[in-house]
Amino acid sequence: MKNLKIAFLLSWIGLTFATKLGLDAPVLRKWLYKTGGESFNKKGIIQAVIFGFAATGLLLLLEFAVFQPAHPQPEATRFGRARFRARPLGQI
Repeated sequence: MKNLKIAFLLSWIGLTFATKLGLDAPVLRKWLYKTGGESFNKKGIIQAVIFGFAATGLLLLLEFAVFQPAHPQPEATRFGRARFRARPLGQI
């Protein structure tokens, strides 16, 4: 609950100062205050969703094809849990 209050307070402060600096959020203001003005651009939202899925797929591909194979494999202990061995700083 504390984090929710802090997030609300910081968002409110950000939106308040954004209008004074000329960085307004007209779509958000229309949605919150139910006033006229800017509306959602359906084409832009569809493009954002498509590019979001494409970027997520690319990151997953890089993670499993490039980054995961580069990590050292953990050793299994006699209790069945995987563990990395600590190395002295000069051997990294």
